[in-house]
Amino acid sequence: MAAPSSAWKWRSSAVALSIGAISFFQVYHDSVVDNLLPVAEPWLIEKYGSLGAAHTAWSILVSIRQIGEFFGCILSIFADRYGRKIPLLINAVFITVGGVLCAAVIYLPFSLWPAIIGRLLIGFGAGMAQVVGSAMLAEIPATKNRGRFLGTLTMWSCVGELGGMSSSLPVALGTPDLWPWAMTVGTLFAPIALLILMCAPDSPRYLLDNGRREEARVALKFYQSSEDWKDCVEDVETERSAMDSGEKYRPWGLHQILDRFKDRRFIYPMVLASILEGFAHVDDWVWLSYSTKVFLLSGVREDRAPYASLFMSIPQAIVAIVAAMVLDRFSRRDIMIIPTLGSALCAAAAIICVSLPSTLGFTSATNSIVLLATIDLVMATLASEGIYAVVPELFGQRDRVLGTALAGATQNLTGSLITMVVLKLVMTVGCAYTLAPFVVINICYAIFIWVKVPETRGKDFSEIVQTLQEAAESSSDSDSSPDTEPLIADDERTPLTTASDQYGTISSGLP
Repeated sequence: MAAPSSAWKWRSSAVALSIGAISFFQVYHDSVVDNLLPVAEPWLIEKYGSLGAAHTAWSILVSIRQIGEFFGCILSIFADRYGRKIPLLINAVFITVGGVLCAAVIYLPFSLWPAIIGRLLIGFGAGMAQVVGSAMLAEIPATKNRGRFLGTLTMWSCVGELGGMSSSLPVALGTPDLWPWAMTVGTLFAPIALLILMCAPDSPRYLLDNGRREEARVALKFYQSSEDWKDCVEDVETERSAMDSGEKYRPWGLHQILDRFKDRRFIYPMVLASILEGFAHVDDWVWLSYSTKVFLLSGVREDRAPYASLFMSIPQAIVAIVAAMVLDRFSRRDIMIIPTLGSALCAAAAIICVSLPSTLGFTSATNSIVLLATIDLVMATLASEGIYAVVPELFGQRDRVLGTALAGATQNLTGSLITMVVLKLVMTVGCAYTLAPFVVINICYAIFIWVKVPETRGKDFSEIVQTLQEAAESSSDSDSSPDTEPLIADDERTPLTTASDQYGTISSGLP
C-alpha cells in the first residue's frame, strides 16, 4: 500500500527533532550544573581541599562544554566534505560517550577529570551538530517551512534548560549521591537520534549540489511534499549560477577556506552572522548557569532557590514550543529586535531590584528578581528563534556550514569566557555590577540588527544572497576588486526550465 501523502511530514519532523536533540538540547548540561553546585560542594572540598579551589574546579567544569562547542564548530568546517548525515551520526556517538564519563565521575579516582572530559566531548559533539544540523534544517524543508524547522533548535534549547533545572532538583537527582547522573540524563536522547538519522537520507540540496541526482530524488521524496520538489531544484541551480560555479561542489580544504576570506560575498554575511550569535542576549548566561547562586545572594531562601530556577525555565520552554510553530508568520528582524530590547529592560530592572532592599509594588525585591529573570529568559527565547533561523539563511549552499561554523564558534567562545568569570564576578562585585554591561550590549545589539540585518523570511536563498551582495557593495569603495560585480547578472540567471533539465526532471521522475 502506498504511503499516505502526509508521511513526509512525520519523517522530516523526526529528523528535525533528532538534530535538535543532539545539538541545542545539550544546553541541558549548562543549566544542570547550576543547582548541582551546592550538593557537590562537600565532595569537591574533599577532593580539592578548600572551598576556593572547589569553586575554581567547578567553574572549569561549567565552561569546558562551551570550549568543546567552540572546537566542534571550527572542525565542522572540514566535516562539510562528508555531507550532513555522517557528521551528525559521529556527534551522537561523542555525546553518548561523554554522558557515560559524567556518570562515572564519583566512582573513579580522578577528581572532576572524567566529568570535565565528558562535558568536553558533549560540547564538541553538540557544537559540530549545531553547525551541521542548522545547515541541514535549512536545506531539507521547502522555503515556506524553513523557519518552523529552524525554530525547533531554540525549542530544544529551552526544553534542555528546563530539563537541566528539573533533574538537578533535590527531589530528583540533585543529591550528594546522584548528582553525576543528573549530568548524564541530557545524553539519553543521543542513541535514539542516532538510530533515526541512520535511517534518513542526507540533505537533498547537498546531494543536488554534488550532482548525486538519484540520491537527491530519494531525499526530496523523504523530506518534502511533491509540490515543492521543483522549487527546491530550481533554487539550487539559481544559487550555483549566482556563485559563478557550474562545476560540482568541491570539499573544503584549507586552501579553499582561505580563499573564501578574499571574497566579500562571504565576508559580509559571515560578519553579520558572527555578531548575531556572538552577542545574542549575553545576560542570558548569568541566569542559565548561575541563577540559583544569584537568587541566594538576592535573599531567596536556600530551600527555595533551586525551585525558583526551575520556575524561571518553565515559561520560556512553553514560549519556545509555541513560537517555533508560528515563526514563519512574523518578521525575522522584529522577532530579534523587540525581545532583545525587552531583555535589556528586564536586566536593568533586575539591577534596581538587587540594589534596593526596599519593597517594590506588591512583591519584595527578592521575589522580583526571580520574576524579572523569568521574563528576561522569555525575551531571550523569542530573540533566539529569529537568530538561529536567520544565521543559516544568510549563506548560500557553498558557504552555509563554513559561515554557520564561524558564527557558532564566536558564540561559544563568548559563552565560555562569560561562564568562566561570571561566578567570581557575582561573588565579588555583586549581581548589579555583573549585569550592567550586558544591558548596554543588548541595546547596541538591537540597533545593529535594525541597521544591518536584512529580512530573510519567505525568501529563496538566491534572493537573500543577492540582497547581501548589494549591501556589501554599497558599504565598499566603488573601485574595489572584481568581486564587486553583481552576484547574479541578468544574463546569468538560470531559466526555471534549465534547473529541471539539468537534473533530469527530478520532480516528474518521483512517484
